[in-house]
Amino acid sequence: MKNYTYENTSDKDLFRVVDRNGDWIFYWHKPSDKYFRAVNHILEVGFAKGLRFYEWLKNKSADEAEKILKSAGEKGDRVHKAISLLFRDGKIHRATKVWDDEKKIEVSLTNDDWDCVLAFQEFWKRHEPALIVGEQSVYDSTLEYAGTLDAIIVLTKACEIRTCPCKDLVGKKGLFDWKSGGGIYSSYGAQIAAYAKAESLKEKIDYTAILRIGTNHKMTGGYEFQVYDLTDTEVHFQEFLAARQIANAEFKPFDAMKEVIEIPDVIEIDLTKIVKSVKAKRKPKKGRVKAKRKTKNATDKI
Repeated sequence: MKNYTYENTSDKDLFRVVDRNGDWIFYWHKPSDKYFRAVNHILEVGFAKGLRFYEWLKNKSADEAEKILKSAGEKGDRVHKAISLLFRDGKIHRATKVWDDEKKIEVSLTNDDWDCVLAFQEFWKRHEPALIVGEQSVYDSTLEYAGTLDAIIVLTKACEIRTCPCKDLVGKKGLFDWKSGGGIYSSYGAQIAAYAKAESLKEKIDYTAILRIGTNHKMTGGYEFQVYDLTDTEVHFQEFLAARQIANAEFKPFDAMKEVIEIPDVIEIDLTKIVKSVKAKRKPKKGRVKAKRKTKNATDKI
């Protein structure tokens, strides 16, 4: 096996460069034979996390913080895959399992995961969206970035919730990203703006939006809906470009010739040349005790 594999995306010319843990920070663009950085990785390295994040970090050990962030990422991945199955089949069961990229097995949805999918269903029922695109990979060959947007949808119905911005969005085309974390963070706007501005995206977008699911919002049934108009989206794209500029300071291009290596699937050693190097010590026979030699001293001469 190799330490990196090239996995298909929804774009026939674009491939994820995935490591053995199922993670990736690069995409390979086949026509140009270039490697593009993942949008999420650019933001992770270059986007300012904000005071709240660093205050939270101060109260956690490095191991605790890593464990919490990893757990949140795994939850988000399971929820996204459950929604993908929902788009494919129109329904999913509570016992549905999804693929874990790191463990290489199918895993069950947790109760929190299921609550997120229930909240997503509630959003869908209230707004009856038309799905234009689901999970589409996009890229920009000039700025050399790539990523996968969750959906482009058109709301066909306004809900009855007074605080929901949906009334002004009916009939308009929105680029959405689903989130299942503890809040709607500032980097999310930059992420979806990068998708909306990507060179390969052919759909004309009227707005971008974050749908946070699995929340404690009783009025909505467990979701929070944040909308960014075209002006907001342009501002967020400038934030993405600034993050990309900062990330460039630590950027190391992917060199497939040096970094993709073959890892053996079988380990073996030659046992024919093993020699015993330590001999057992000889023990004295029973009944034969050596007499101690007398030592001469001054009194022996008298």
